[in-house]
Amino acid sequence: MDWSAVGAIAELAGAAGVVASLLYVGRQVQLNARSVRTASHESAVNAVRDVSIAIWADSEISRVFTLGVRDPAALDPDQLSRFRYIVYNFLKAFEDVHFHFSEGDLPSETWEGFRTLLATYVGAPGVREFFDERGPYYSERFRQLVAELQEEGGLVL
Repeated sequence: MDWSAVGAIAELAGAAGVVASLLYVGRQVQLNARSVRTASHESAVNAVRDVSIAIWADSEISRVFTLGVRDPAALDPDQLSRFRYIVYNFLKAFEDVHFHFSEGDLPSETWEGFRTLLATYVGAPGVREFFDERGPYYSERFRQLVAELQEEGGLVL
């Protein structure tokens, strides 16, 4: 065997090593992307869950939210302020979920459940009034979604 054959074998072995390294790095990038999507999904779902728990764990907050959703005019000024704060955070959590869905980080079957729940609330008088006044607090993409849901009529509490 001459030196040129040894060199060719060494080049072949080096090329195989490079290909194997590229395959390994590609797989790691794929696994990392999946991990990031999973974390985004969990974060978005937990945001809605946390706001929901905060609303329903306290009977006074729950009462203010329920009354405000149906008839915000029935709330006194202090209750109305609390209601607006609750709805702001509630809708921000949904905005986050919608963002993750729009970016492909949330499966459509998961999003559909959230979309249905969101439609239920944005069609209610108190949330509709809040959103009419404070829609600019949210992204344009989310405002468009809320407008579509309100136009569809959704489910009303």
